[in-house]
Amino acid sequence: MIQKLGFFLCLFAWGNVWADGEVQTFRYLIKIPQSSHSCQEEAVELGRRFQTSTKIQPDSVFCKGVVTLSADNRKYTLYSLVLTYRADQKPVLYSANYAMSDSSGIPNDSFGLYETYSGCLKQLEFQSRVFQEQTGLLAVASTCQPGSYEFKRSYVLHIDGFGLPKNRLHGQELKFMGVPSQEVKKQVDQMIELLGISLVSYSANHILYYAPLTFSLNHDYVATFYSKDQCDVQLATVRTMFAKFGTPDAVVACLPLGVGNAYYLEAVREGNYFLRGDNGTAFPRYYSFEECMTDAGSANSNNNDVGGICHTANSTGSEFELELFSRL
Repeated sequence: MIQKLGFFLCLFAWGNVWADGEVQTFRYLIKIPQSSHSCQEEAVELGRRFQTSTKIQPDSVFCKGVVTLSADNRKYTLYSLVLTYRADQKPVLYSANYAMSDSSGIPNDSFGLYETYSGCLKQLEFQSRVFQEQTGLLAVASTCQPGSYEFKRSYVLHIDGFGLPKNRLHGQELKFMGVPSQEVKKQVDQMIELLGISLVSYSANHILYYAPLTFSLNHDYVATFYSKDQCDVQLATVRTMFAKFGTPDAVVACLPLGVGNAYYLEAVREGNYFLRGDNGTAFPRYYSFEECMTDAGSANSNNNDVGGICHTANSTGSEFELELFSRL
């Protein structure tokens, strides 16, 4: 296993920097996609960008060789570049990996955003400009590399810059239980932008964004319905409820399960609080949706600390409960 990992890192160590003993000679290695320029010409450009970014004159920069990568049922050519330099200490290297993140919120190189290598390549130039705009750093090198998670192939868009970024790349899980429409996704995008966050990617269950710090984006499951009309008629009430709790920009929607006739009332919001429901224990079971809604109106108008929602209490949709939600 150790030998296999060592080979992988040797083959795909796209942006490592290390010291050579006490001599303070450092090396930077990266493999980049083939371009219209020769490998040595790209090496010279790498040296120029490095010097511009760090104010350090490289000792040498050269093309180590041309290698191939098998992806998308074809072979791609890569340039293997090496840069050496001397300094009192290594300049700070900041790397952005366009990939899924772990619990720390920092995207790593395990599972990339792109299913194909060609899809990653198409985004390389544009995302390098986004990196420069968001971090304030020069994109010294950018490339596409296979994700290290070997059981499902993916590709990571990787960008290196030197210095302390004004904004860092963060990732966070965001997964709906139901199937969100494009309109709902657009509303989530707008909510995130209102928070001053620069959204890079929004996939089925993950967002990627540039910001100085991470922010708390929460998903709330509120209730299940077997009638979309019964869910839709309470959307305004749920938005008012979240406004009471201090998150007026919450995105609230009735989302189809995808199969069957069930709908989930869900919300996405910013904030560190938890949404707590009482499971309908404060009121008796209802056999009429209209009767439940009458009591919900009274509960919502008489209490600013809770929000009352009428939802299905059984799988046939013939019984209902009035559940009171509060901020915890």
